[in-house]
Amino acid sequence: MKKRQTPKTKKIPSGSSLLPVLSQETIQWQRQNIPLLAGFVIIAACFVLTLTKLSAVKPEPIAANPSPPIDTQSVSDCTPSPDIFSGIGVRLEQVENKVRVQKTIPGSPAEKNDILSGDVIYRVDETPVVDVNDAVARIRGEIGVPVRIILYRNNLRLDKTIVRDNIVDEENLICR
Repeated sequence: MKKRQTPKTKKIPSGSSLLPVLSQETIQWQRQNIPLLAGFVIIAACFVLTLTKLSAVKPEPIAANPSPPIDTQSVSDCTPSPDIFSGIGVRLEQVENKVRVQKTIPGSPAEKNDILSGDVIYRVDETPVVDVNDAVARIRGEIGVPVRIILYRNNLRLDKTIVRDNIVDEENLICR
């Protein structure tokens, strides 16, 4: 690789009003290096602009459990009431790759059919459960229609057919 040399200029006697005369080597050096220097200037300008834009951005706090925005006017008019849905009466949670019964609602069909907290739901109506949302969507349904649930309790397989009903969960209050 050829070593770059700094440009050379001819010395001009002091007091001369003439501009310096550039040597052929100086002109060659400028032709080779000015595009490189211009590229560095453009990159530096882009970097400064990016930093300026980033410093203008104000970070918003991130909530661990984000909740939907609350309309302050409707909050004062809100009367908390129990969560009402049709299903079998269980609250589910995702634990690793398993859907587990977190809680059985008192008086629900699930409680009457001996579903316990900690049971792992494996299938709903012969279809393997993928996640909590999938299980909830398939367990909830029309009142009076049975749903078949295969679950595991302490490595013991249980097969339950439970008839869906109206569920009133007094512990989970929602605004209606």
